[in-house]
Amino acid sequence: MGFFKGLKIFPKFLCFLLPFLSFAIIITSVVLSTVNYGYFRSNILRDYSEILTASAGEIRQYMTGSIKGLENVGRVLIAVKTDSYEQEMALIAYQLSNPEFMAITLLTPEGEQILSTKLAGTPVQAAREEAFKMAREGGTGYSGTRFTTENLPYACLAIPLKSRGRVVAVLWGELSMKPVWNVIDRIRFGKTGRVYILDVAGRFVIHPDMDKVIRGESADQSIVADLVNLRDKPLHWHDTGDSRSSYSLGTAIEGFNWVLVLTKDEGEAYAYWYDNIFLTALITLLLCAMGPLVLWIPVKRLLGPIERMHRQALRIGQGELDLRIEVESSDEIGGLSSAFNTMAGSLKGLIQREVELAKELLHARNLATLGAAASKVTHEVGNLLSNISFIVLNLRGQKLSQGAGESVQLLEKESERVRTFIKNFLQFAKKPELSLMKASLEATIEDILALYSQKAEQQGVSFEIKWDPGLPMVDMDVGLMHQVLTNLVKNSLDAMSEPGVIRMEGLVDGEFLQLVVRDTGPGISPDVREQIFNPFYTTKGRNGTGLGLAICKTILDAHRGSIECSSEPGSFTAFILRLPLQHP
Repeated sequence: MGFFKGLKIFPKFLCFLLPFLSFAIIITSVVLSTVNYGYFRSNILRDYSEILTASAGEIRQYMTGSIKGLENVGRVLIAVKTDSYEQEMALIAYQLSNPEFMAITLLTPEGEQILSTKLAGTPVQAAREEAFKMAREGGTGYSGTRFTTENLPYACLAIPLKSRGRVVAVLWGELSMKPVWNVIDRIRFGKTGRVYILDVAGRFVIHPDMDKVIRGESADQSIVADLVNLRDKPLHWHDTGDSRSSYSLGTAIEGFNWVLVLTKDEGEAYAYWYDNIFLTALITLLLCAMGPLVLWIPVKRLLGPIERMHRQALRIGQGELDLRIEVESSDEIGGLSSAFNTMAGSLKGLIQREVELAKELLHARNLATLGAAASKVTHEVGNLLSNISFIVLNLRGQKLSQGAGESVQLLEKESERVRTFIKNFLQFAKKPELSLMKASLEATIEDILALYSQKAEQQGVSFEIKWDPGLPMVDMDVGLMHQVLTNLVKNSLDAMSEPGVIRMEGLVDGEFLQLVVRDTGPGISPDVREQIFNPFYTTKGRNGTGLGLAICKTILDAHRGSIECSSEPGSFTAFILRLPLQHP
């Protein structure tokens, strides 16, 4: 049961959870995107660093191997005392076994050519070269990239040849840079990605755009200096030149004043991450947008009954107190509707009680007015009736004609009728003064039945009484209750023109003793039944005063009890009397 109750409140919980859930989704997306950005950057840096490190190692190995090979040839030339022809043959043999060298020339420290593998007539002009000056000073020198007439790239290497601690000659080699260019050309990544080599002065040594090398263009020299100083690890930076931001990564080529630089348009470099960001934002937006759509049905189920309750509450507020809210739900909304229905019923009962109280107050005021007028009317009419009685008494002692005698009898009858009406009117207009005592209603019933048994027998009407000996006695005015029951039995006998039954049944109903007086007469129509307790309303014409049932109601009200009528035309009429078991 707890599980199903949880399922019932789950839609309501989601309605309040939705804003927090959307906020949590957005925050989670932002955090994951931030973490993903950092992870993506570290991956790019790692992958590109590996490419640069491997490429720089391959280039360094090629350049270092070439330099060492040329140094070994130089050592052989110095160590072995051979003539120039043999030296030239040795250089040619080395060049043939090492085709990366386009030409090898042996120079004096002053720059004069001793011998060369180049064709005759093309002397080497190296005396003014920075690389040659470095070699003459005892170090290994190398130039930037140059191009042959066929646009083949090469670099010049200057290797000092020493004897007894001094430079006695310089070996000048023209090294092909095509293998280095091939290394650079093999690195392919995207449309804008490129790799190039810069020297310490910032000039392009190798670049996919050959014109930049030919023209001797330069890059940012400060970056080159930083890369040469670091040497042990790649350096990452953002290049914002040419109105475009680029992702750049560089590393020094160990042993050379060269740096290897990798650059790529930042938009392309981070395209994968941008796509992920777009996809994440789209998914987040869809989740936040689909939340209300997914929860529309439970929200509608939640708000629908509330809206209906609001409309019905407005109608109840406009006076439709019999209207009840119908909500097919057993959860909190159903409980609220039940409580509202209970409140509406209580409100209707309260209003009805207030109306009844107002009626009673109006009735009491009318009775007070009638009582004040009744004393004067009774006095005047009483004097008149006394005079009439005195005259009638005198007339009876005289000899009258037949017509005069009938008139006297009629006058006496009407005087008695008026006297009875005044008596009933005075009893109705004046609130009954009760003389309460503990008594059994059964004894009063038996007295009434004995009183009317002969008349009932003549009409073919039988009496039935159902009275449990265990029924309690009540506080009542025996005389007034005798008058009430007499009136009810007399009315039943007057209404029953055919044989039938008058049944009296007693029972305990809550805090009241209930007596039902039921006859099998013609019944009473609903429109008449609503007015039978109103004073002066009668269906007997001149034979009735219209005060009998009104007096019965007044007597029951004085006892803090009640009297009601239930009838079905053509079947029965029943009067239900209730007397409190404990009189207040």
